[in-house]
Amino acid sequence: MVKRIDHTVLTQEEIDHILKNKELFYLKSWRDAVTKGMDAESFAVLTSFMGDNALLGIYFSIDKGIIKLAGAPLSGTFTPYMDPLWFGNLSIEDKREIFFEQFKFLKKLGFSYIEYKFKNFMDAKDLGEGVKDFQLFVKETYILDLNRSLDEIWNDFSPTCRQSIKEAVKNRIEVEKIEACELDVEDFYAILQVLYETKGEKPRHSLKFLKEIVYRMQESNHLLFQRAVLDDKIISMKIYLFDHEKFFYLCDASLDLAYETKAVYLMHWNSIKFAKDLGVDYYDFNSKGDEVSDALKRSFSPYVYKRGHLSYKTAFAKSAEKIYKKINKIEK
Repeated sequence: MVKRIDHTVLTQEEIDHILKNKELFYLKSWRDAVTKGMDAESFAVLTSFMGDNALLGIYFSIDKGIIKLAGAPLSGTFTPYMDPLWFGNLSIEDKREIFFEQFKFLKKLGFSYIEYKFKNFMDAKDLGEGVKDFQLFVKETYILDLNRSLDEIWNDFSPTCRQSIKEAVKNRIEVEKIEACELDVEDFYAILQVLYETKGEKPRHSLKFLKEIVYRMQESNHLLFQRAVLDDKIISMKIYLFDHEKFFYLCDASLDLAYETKAVYLMHWNSIKFAKDLGVDYYDFNSKGDEVSDALKRSFSPYVYKRGHLSYKTAFAKSAEKIYKKINKIEK
């Protein structure tokens, strides 16, 4: 007799065999960068419904000893979303049931901290609605539509933005696209450390993780590494990811001089032109919430896009998280 709902845990190799979606954050090169860079694991759960494949959930997991964390994706992995992948034509009622059953299966595997991040807020709301185990959050980002001519895009920038780009050129800023090596990533991280030290903090991500990202995504031709130079001195470095659909601003390390000379504006403008040449649909500025960064991003006249986040934590996981944050703050 066919079970109504059944689950199978897949290995990395089995994921690649079944996965047809070539979206950026499902790529093997990206999953490898996260697992190698963060000492995490990657696995998938394939859930069948009435004997047919229905849902593929891809997860990152970390075992901290006292708690096990799983996420599609986990926070801190530089991954904004990893939506569940559906097979066949399913009603929203069936999807809710299947999704919730897979979530319960993860709990049976011993995970006490589980999170899901969705590209679209409404998808998170539809699947998590009415489930008391989940907390629902909105995560916003800025998106620039690239399905226009460069002239139309340029004319839509704020006057301040256009003037800043012109100023950067007058200030002799040179923006270089490079094939990054380990030393380049180390230079990037050195700038990052200086910036965080002024705030009495440490960078949120490790040098090891950044090296894995640059090495693996550059090798698979999904990364742009950019630097701004003034009088032979590097004043800013930015890392971008891309696939057939989108161009994604990942992170940067910029000295104050990069803002004073308006180099940061010119770098975004050059990367927008690069993205146009790729033929992708949109440019994702990657999240909002930092006052200075948001002001710069808004000057390019993007629109605000809402993503969704579902989070589940047991009472013990919440307590462990608080203790971890306190210890981490003391160490900083």
